[in-house]
Amino acid sequence: MKPATATTSLFCANALRKPVEERIMPAFVRATGRSVDLVFDQTDELLQRIAAGALPSIYIGVSGVLEDAGRLRGTFKMARHIVSSGIGIAAATSVGAPTLTTVEELVSALTECRSVAYSRTRPSGTYFNQLLHDLGIAEVVNSRATFVEEGPTARALVDGRAALAVQQISELQLIPDVAILGPLPEAVQRYTRFSAHLCIKAANEYPATALFNFLASSLARSAYSGRWSPSLLTRIWRSDSNKVVARPTGTPYALVQIATHGRSGGNTQSPRRRGKDANTKPHQSPRVEA
Repeated sequence: MKPATATTSLFCANALRKPVEERIMPAFVRATGRSVDLVFDQTDELLQRIAAGALPSIYIGVSGVLEDAGRLRGTFKMARHIVSSGIGIAAATSVGAPTLTTVEELVSALTECRSVAYSRTRPSGTYFNQLLHDLGIAEVVNSRATFVEEGPTARALVDGRAALAVQQISELQLIPDVAILGPLPEAVQRYTRFSAHLCIKAANEYPATALFNFLASSLARSAYSGRWSPSLLTRIWRSDSNKVVARPTGTPYALVQIATHGRSGGNTQSPRRRGKDANTKPHQSPRVEA
């Protein structure tokens, strides 16, 4: 009798649910013939499950958070930074929607709309709230804001509570039929880094190791990058050489910055920014070459 095959499981942050569930996992299953148990939730909720005894083969969450959870140190053998996700703005429809290419246009859109939906407790929302204060419009925007503390903020667009929704672009995409107007202007953009972690107990198991590597493959990078409407402005993607390349206006472009270096380690940091705040990059944008 053959020994029972260990079940491969993946805990993944909701911010990456769409590319992982719709593209990466179907491709992995087709390539290997192995199924994977999937659990999607917010990073803090996933960590609570792990702390309570649930032990996935692989965990994907905000970079650095797992390492900061002292009780969980030693549970996972290695980490690999796979993607950085930017914050965007969505509306129920693109018809009559404002343009958001400059900070001035952003301020105008936020102060003139009837309500902006965002979360005060999630990383993108706490940053956005601070940004409102930095821009001097917090009182105006928050006086009529719609606060969504659970799930995608774009749900407030569907039920009519808000005219605009702010969240990580990958989370806004979880709600069908809403219009992604674009990312925050680069001058005030912030990227949240996500890493994949391989559990020690699964370090020598196939397909856990295969999945860990697959999550950083070229196909996975394509899935993370996503596609937007050709009418939207140029966005950027990061190549193996760390050169930032602009895609011409009128072509699909990336929603996120892709980590393609393939290096392992706890909290992989950009060579441009190091230190305890390296996981998120406020008011900072990489150089774009024409």
